[in-house]
Amino acid sequence: MSSDDNNRHSNVVGYDRWSSSYDQYPNPTVAIDELSFPSLWNDLRGKHVLEIAKEKINGDSVTFLEADFMTYDGLPASSFDAAITSLVVEHIPDLGGFFGRATRVLRADGSFFLSEIHPERAAKGHLAHFKDAKTAEEIRLSSCVHSAQEIEVAAVQNGLQLIKKLDVLGDERLATMSPSWSKYVGIPMIQLWHFQKRRPVLTEE
Repeated sequence: MSSDDNNRHSNVVGYDRWSSSYDQYPNPTVAIDELSFPSLWNDLRGKHVLEIAKEKINGDSVTFLEADFMTYDGLPASSFDAAITSLVVEHIPDLGGFFGRATRVLRADGSFFLSEIHPERAAKGHLAHFKDAKTAEEIRLSSCVHSAQEIEVAAVQNGLQLIKKLDVLGDERLATMSPSWSKYVGIPMIQLWHFQKRRPVLTEE
């Protein structure tokens, strides 16, 4: 077994270990995601997504739920106007199951916004990893490579339609954040997707 295999962790254990430093960890993929992804989902039917959320929340409390989306069945069907996942799909081996579960909880015409490491980078091995701040150990999380076609086909086969797909290249904003990130300027970094749940086809009896 290689040292790389020895340092490959389950996603729950790995992200728990990364969580204490995740927000401060120098990560160009996360940085370009934070710079680019909100522009895709921050306007839902003419309103800022947070304004919509505030209208739907009674009181000041929000419920946070930690669960395995691929096995948790506590979310009611057709109950969400929108869903957002950021840099998640590389950790999902079963794309069909993933999109099927997302479609189930969305209302008709509900939006599913997704960001992911660009397939060109993923194919070259640029997947989720970090260096442990305490041990300097290189930790690679459990990941798999999906092509853009595989993502789109799995989504469409499970009741979604593609509204928009964007390739996001590294730009000068990354170089400004860290001079060492200038090497990413012009390089495909992430893909952004906007899917929408198709309405059921009504047939006349």
